[in-house]
Amino acid sequence: MHSIFEGIALGLTSDFTSTINLVIAIIMHKPAEAITLGVSINKNFVMKHEEKMGILLLTIYSSATPLGVIIGMALKHSSLMVEVVFNALAAGTFIYIAASEVIVEEFSDSDRHKWCQFFTYLLGIALITSLWLIEQAL
Repeated sequence: MHSIFEGIALGLTSDFTSTINLVIAIIMHKPAEAITLGVSINKNFVMKHEEKMGILLLTIYSSATPLGVIIGMALKHSSLMVEVVFNALAAGTFIYIAASEVIVEEFSDSDRHKWCQFFTYLLGIALITSLWLIEQAL
């Protein structure tokens, strides 16, 4: 669902700067997302007869963002509220996945590198915030 919503948000963009920002955001997290999904499918669909299901899931995943872009482009000229709602859904799914799965998983183990992980987490927040501040200044 997140991939569809991010595609819709990209399809709804009307100016070049917003489009570039969303494309960069998608390019930054898609590889990690795809690798995680591929590893998970490889672990969970180990039997020969389950291989087709894994390929189907990867096909659905790889088509979700382009399908979302098409939907977003179709909705582009409807209203400002449509753009706001779908951008909020895209951001909300991203935050939900980060907060409920990624961050919980990263900080659940008692690891000696916990402070390093936390510092890197804060560094990522600072980077995204600084990019937003730079965009606002331009």
